[in-house]
Amino acid sequence: MSTNNGDRALDVIGKKIKLKEEIDQPFDENELKDLVLEIENSKEPQTQKTLALKVYSKDIGFNCLCELNLGKAYQLTKEGKRVRYPKSYKCAMNEKWLDYIIKQIENANNPVVVVSDIFTRVTTGNNEETLPYREQLAYAYNKLKTIKDKLILVRGLREKEIINNGGPDLMEKLANLLDMKNKLVDSGFHLTIKVNNQKNHQVSLLHFNQKLSSVRSLAISMQKFANNNPGHDVYFCTTSKTNWYSCGLTTYVDKTGKTQTKTCWYIAFGGMYEYDKTNEKRPELGTYTLNKDWSKITFGKNGTVRIDRVDYRYPHPTKIDSSNYIGSVVADKKINSFAQLFDSFSSALEKSNEKIIKSTSKEITSAIHQAKQSINNKKKNIEIIKTKTESAKDENKDDVKLNGEQTL
Repeated sequence: MSTNNGDRALDVIGKKIKLKEEIDQPFDENELKDLVLEIENSKEPQTQKTLALKVYSKDIGFNCLCELNLGKAYQLTKEGKRVRYPKSYKCAMNEKWLDYIIKQIENANNPVVVVSDIFTRVTTGNNEETLPYREQLAYAYNKLKTIKDKLILVRGLREKEIINNGGPDLMEKLANLLDMKNKLVDSGFHLTIKVNNQKNHQVSLLHFNQKLSSVRSLAISMQKFANNNPGHDVYFCTTSKTNWYSCGLTTYVDKTGKTQTKTCWYIAFGGMYEYDKTNEKRPELGTYTLNKDWSKITFGKNGTVRIDRVDYRYPHPTKIDSSNYIGSVVADKKINSFAQLFDSFSSALEKSNEKIIKSTSKEITSAIHQAKQSINNKKKNIEIIKTKTESAKDENKDDVKLNGEQTL
């Protein structure tokens, strides 16, 4: 046994010596003049760092869907059947919790939701217990397709890790499935949101992408990040392990070229599931603090940005009170087109008999036209802002790509 081990060790040493000789072998530098190098283009995913949106509301409900752990959405048996995990399995994704959030977003008029770090990397060590990428992608598509107009897709640390280890660009594939390539960005992106119902009111948000556990380290890091990137209204993090927000100060240059000071906000969104394998062996750190709050963005006097936190109010298993459901900023229901048409029609008929006799057709037609116009104005709550050049292209082409930051 020892002889075999000794022979194997000598064989390894011999290979290393041979490899070193190949590396260090002499060569004639003059031959390099005629050497033709064939260099292929990089296969790295296309990146986009800026995005501009318009929200048709008086305020904005801002949030993040992150750390979903879709590889644990359900388990595959040896027979290939899909089975939900038992409640005792702490690593499983909480589908009931996710469905509630999605329904709340679907029924709201004003949400802007960042989706990032939702997939689970599959390795040779966990391939039997983690869903394959195609299953994770199909699950994400089926869950998010009804709210795609209110989402921003971000390649997070987990998606980048999968790509760097030779895996697929899952966020790009999800963007293709949802037909929202123009809302796919890389981490560290800049987001500008213009509120349609407020004159000249817009908010500038910058993504902070760093894993942090404690509030203290988060506060120090985000303050340093804001100092290095001044001028934004909101600095938000999607990779923290805690929920936290705070007000701070930043500088900006006004139209006259003078440096001014204004308030800014720091927001950290925790994960969407409770299990954190990194801290499993360090219980003193605890698991993720679940993301259970909306960030309500409003505007004060002189266009100053204000942030308030509003609870999801869902009976999550870790919460005792299950009586209060929807009470958040995004609880405004969608308008019912037919009901609005009917109300406007009835209102016209309730005019005085004499007036109706004289101009019934004209009034009813006008009422229906006004109702239709109102519905069309509220039909889509969020849209991508286009530049003048893109608007010109849009006359000849329906799908316009958003390239770079837009001037509002």
